[in-house]
Amino acid sequence: MCNLVRRDMCYPICGMCNLVRRDMCYPICDMCNLVRRDMCYPICDMCNLVRRDMCYPICGMCNLVRRDMCYPICDMCNLVRRDMCYPICGMCYLVRRDMCYPICDMCNLVRRDMCYPICGMCNLVRRDMCYPICDMCNLVRRDMCYPICGMCNLVRRDMCYPICGMCYLIRRD
Repeated sequence: MCNLVRRDMCYPICGMCNLVRRDMCYPICDMCNLVRRDMCYPICDMCNLVRRDMCYPICGMCNLVRRDMCYPICDMCNLVRRDMCYPICGMCYLVRRDMCYPICDMCNLVRRDMCYPICGMCNLVRRDMCYPICDMCNLVRRDMCYPICGMCNLVRRDMCYPICGMCYLIRRD
C-alpha cells in the first residue's frame, strides 16, 4: 500500500496522522477518504472536529452533520437549530422558533401565535388589532372596520358603511 516495508505495526500509512495504521485506524472512511479511528470516523463539517457518536449522521436540511445542539443552522438567529427551532416555516422559509416563526410584515417583529396568518386582503400578517390597514383612517382594521365597502372601496365602519352619492359624506343612521 505504501511501498514501504510492512512491519507488524505499520501495514499501511494512516492518512490522518501520517503514522502507520494500527489496529484502531486501518479502515478507510467512505466520507472523508481518511482512515477511521475510534474517535474520528469522518470529519464533522460544522466543527471541523471528528464525528463522534453524537455527530456523525448527515442532516437532511443543511447537509451538515447533526450534533446534539447543532442539527442545522437557524436562518434567523445564526445559532444552531435546537429542538424548538428546526422545522422550516412554510410562509417565510425561515426556521421556526418559539417566538419567531416568520417575520411580521407590519411591525418587523417576529410573528407570534397571534400574528402568523397572512391577511387575504392586504397580504400583511394579522395581529389581534392590525389585521389589515383601514383605508379611511390609516389605522389598523379592528373588528368594526375590516370589510371593504362595495361602493367606495373603502372600509366599512359602524357609521360609514357606504358613501352618500349626493354629498360625498358618509351615510349615518
